[in-house]
Amino acid sequence: MMGTNYGRRKDDDKFSIEWFDIKGFMSICKVVLTLLVFVIASFQWGYTGDILWQCVWSLSLIKLVELSDE
Repeated sequence: MMGTNYGRRKDDDKFSIEWFDIKGFMSICKVVLTLLVFVIASFQWGYTGDILWQCVWSLSLIKLVELSDE
């Protein structure tokens, strides 16, 4: 095993992920998931009138307001 090189290959140094903006993608996912919960809770609260769906709706509305401030 003498003379082996365990470092990075020369070809791998040029790899870049600039095209993949992970922060933008994750912020879009957060908004979409929160909107999905908000819409589902709105329909369920209107259909059943249960206090649990009102709580979920209120919490998702608060989260939407927080996301809009970012």
